[in-house]
Formats: sequence, C-alpha cells, structure tokens
Amino acid sequence: MIALDIVLLNTSGNYSSHRLIGAYAPWNPGDDDGTWPFWSDMTNLCNTTNSSWTVAGDLNATVAPFERNGGGQEARRQYLQFLEGANGHDLWSDNIERTCLHDWTCRSTHTRHSAEGNIIDRVVSSSPNLADSEIFVINRYDSWIPSTDHRGVMA
Repeated sequence: MIALDIVLLNTSGNYSSHRLIGAYAPWNPGDDDGTWPFWSDMTNLCNTTNSSWTVAGDLNATVAPFERNGGGQEARRQYLQFLEGANGHDLWSDNIERTCLHDWTCRSTHTRHSAEGNIIDRVVSSSPNLADSEIFVINRYDSWIPSTDHRGVMA
C-alpha cells in the first residue's frame, strides 16, 4: 500500500486534506507468508488520519457471493471487518445490479473467453465525508489493463 496526504482547494478558497491510499491486497490474508496484519494495518491507517480518505486498488476481496465465481472467504471476512472498523463505504455496494457476469474487474488469463470473473478491484471512501459516488468497469473489448488479468475501473 502507498498513502498520500493531499491538500485540496475548495470553492470558498479554503483548504482541506484528504488521504489517498493505493493498495494491492493479499489474496489469502492470514497465510503464514506475513500478510495476516494487512487489513488491521489498513484500518489503523484510515482511522489515524484527521481527514477524509479513499482506498483504491486491487483489494482482492468481494462483499457478496454474486461478485465472485469462487474462493476468497477469508479475504472477504477481513475486508468486511475493515469496512466496519474504519467506517468505510464500498462504492460497488451502491450498484445493486452488479454481477460477476457484467461488472467483473478480474478474470483469469486462462479463461479470457469465459463470461464471468470477480469484482475484486474496489474503491472505498470514508463514510461521513462521502457526498456522491459512482463506480463502473470500462466495458470495451480492449479494456484489459496491459500485462494483467484486470479491466479498468472508473470511480
């Protein structure tokens, strides 16, 4: 993960700060490879800022069974615990019609012609500071991010 504290000028000429966090989360947090504290550390990073925050990236977690075509139970549990502990709002949760058939963000390179994938690329914002949001995948045939098994996400 990488965190940037940025200062934003608002329309009244005042400034406000915002913490922007880019993350590539472990697929299997809790394994013996040292990734077990990832989501608790992320919760702490979000809770220790005095400003609003946004987390974006390959968070390797889904929040609903219809967002995945298999696996990731521990990642899901820890991610949901992060959302609760940091009072975060997952932008995909506003899209009640999302499915792993149309809105997938990641699909195995071995099954690129398969219709389904997982919604694991996510954007989360601090709930009290969220006024409006939207998230969607770039839905074009060539929308793969080069050298990955992911599609672009706009939020």
